[in-house]
Amino acid sequence: MSSRKEIKSCLLACLALILPAAATAGENVARQDIDAILQELANEKLRLAEQSSELQRKLEEMDAQQRRLEDLERQLRETVAAEAATAGAPEAVEAAKAPPSSAGVLLARDDVGDLNAPAVRSGDFPGSFRIPGDSTVSLAIGGFVKAVAIADSDAEAMGADFLPANLGVGRPDERGAFSIDSTLSRLNFDARSPVPTGSLRAYLEYDLNSDNNGSLGFKMRLAYGSWQNSYGTLVAGHTWSTMMDTGNLPESLTEPTVSGVIFQRQALLRWSQPFARKFTYHLALEDPRTDIASSALADGIARWPDAVLGLEYRPEKWHLRLNGLVRRLEIDVDGIGSDSQTAWGLALSGHVNVGDADRLEFGTVYGKGLGRYLLGLQSNTGSAFDPVTGSIDLRDNSGAMLSYRHRWTNALRSTAILGVARTDPLGWQPADEFESSRYASINLMWTIQPYLTLGIEYAYGRNERADGTGLSNNRVALGIQIY
Repeated sequence: MSSRKEIKSCLLACLALILPAAATAGENVARQDIDAILQELANEKLRLAEQSSELQRKLEEMDAQQRRLEDLERQLRETVAAEAATAGAPEAVEAAKAPPSSAGVLLARDDVGDLNAPAVRSGDFPGSFRIPGDSTVSLAIGGFVKAVAIADSDAEAMGADFLPANLGVGRPDERGAFSIDSTLSRLNFDARSPVPTGSLRAYLEYDLNSDNNGSLGFKMRLAYGSWQNSYGTLVAGHTWSTMMDTGNLPESLTEPTVSGVIFQRQALLRWSQPFARKFTYHLALEDPRTDIASSALADGIARWPDAVLGLEYRPEKWHLRLNGLVRRLEIDVDGIGSDSQTAWGLALSGHVNVGDADRLEFGTVYGKGLGRYLLGLQSNTGSAFDPVTGSIDLRDNSGAMLSYRHRWTNALRSTAILGVARTDPLGWQPADEFESSRYASINLMWTIQPYLTLGIEYAYGRNERADGTGLSNNRVALGIQIY
């Protein structure tokens, strides 16, 4: 028994010595593991900090690169805008994207009177968005704001459109006026969609110059649809007349209302198709109006559409266009009967790029009974109703325009314009019958940014009557267009 007790005591003593040592060893091992983990965590934290610093550096480099790309894009847009605007070839910017047969229907927006048009043409369809759903239609909502301060020496509340032929028509136009006009601001809606046979487009455009007297009033400028295919382009709706060369209008601070050019918007059906090399023909039926000087007894009749045929030749640095018009003028007079005459006109226009920066534009018109088509005439002075004979007498109408555009720098440009329109009075008309108008202007445009242009312009206009009397006006205008 005693030996067993001794053995037990020895075992207990050994355990007492072993267990504390084992516990101490375990604690040492655990402490070493924790220290290793903490060190690893510290190392990981350091690596994360280094990676975060590297990521931040990369982000800063990406931001710098993005800014450099934006600056480069802005510079390219400014260069394109300045070169296209000052070279006066908005149609040339479109030429790489559309055949000449488009006849202007593929422009991003109507460029007549638009100081920032080249900047808008920088993309295939700038500013558009896809209509949600399965639709393939892209829609763009656009326009611009144009504000012009106008000082006239003699015209009284004429409005933004300077029309020398209308001096003295509504007011005496002897005292002059000052106004700040924003009626030339525009709003447009543009929808386009690809189809198996080409592409479709619908375009609406409005401005606020319904009465040309400074008062705000919505006016529909353009409302048309087009179908472009591999053969040509079909246009239907209210747009610029086919008799007009829209690629030949000089740049003006307001609208290029130059005496001696064809300038008319109306409803039409037009087909344009290229043929041969660099040639395009345009064939159109357009809305007729019997706009003649007549007594209250004569009612105009419109039974036949106006017919227009145009032929255009467009090499790289110049173009030439010949347009012809045939229209039927008819009236019905109570107690006398009716009468009709066939009016006609021919217009030759073109442009030549002079060097790398300048552009010369020219045009000439002649016909009988052109009436509203020829800018610089009063709309009803193309023909007249003779109350004695009960017949329509056509008047000779003629006009000419010359302009020169010069680029001073990439941002500065000027255009000088001369124009004249004439309608020979008939022998039986009174001595104070309207006979002619003249227009001259010079301007300076400063495109600060692609969508911001400042301009100053001086314009002179005069009309004359058969007896030698007439009215004249000097206009100074300062304006700005945004977008």
